[in-house]
Amino acid sequence: MKMRAYFIACLFLFHFALTRADDGEYASVLLDPLSNRLYVEDDVLEGAVAWARFSNQVNKTGWSYLEVHTTSTYPDDIQSLAAGMVEGYLTAEFILMQWKNTLATYCSQNQKMCDKLKMFLYENSIFLSSQIESNNLDPYWYQVKLLYQQLTGLGQGYAASETGMSNPLTSFDFK
Repeated sequence: MKMRAYFIACLFLFHFALTRADDGEYASVLLDPLSNRLYVEDDVLEGAVAWARFSNQVNKTGWSYLEVHTTSTYPDDIQSLAAGMVEGYLTAEFILMQWKNTLATYCSQNQKMCDKLKMFLYENSIFLSSQIESNNLDPYWYQVKLLYQQLTGLGQGYAASETGMSNPLTSFDFK
């Protein structure tokens, strides 16, 4: 009887280990109290500003799954930045694939047009920043600010990943 219970316990642990391994990748974004900077760590950690699970099931279901959670005790802009960071960190390979498929050679045919596009995006970001600053009590511009915080975090999380370190992208690539 003891051997049977031991076997069942081992089977359960083996199943749990396989399920967890197949369950996806986990990461957390924490706030360093000394430097007041956000940083990414693997796994779900206590005290995280944001944490997420990413499961690439494209070959099984045709979909990838991303769950992002934040801690409501932190200010909204910190939560948005952290949510973007954990997303960028866990989905870095997909970000790079998307960039290679759509943007990598975009400017190779018509550099003049691309320079105009970059200038437009630059001027637009200045306009948006000024609107966010001058309308900081407006709910619409507050949400725009949070969206841009999340995009900034996406770039920072990508840059913190192994993929991002070996294949750097610019902030322009995340606009």
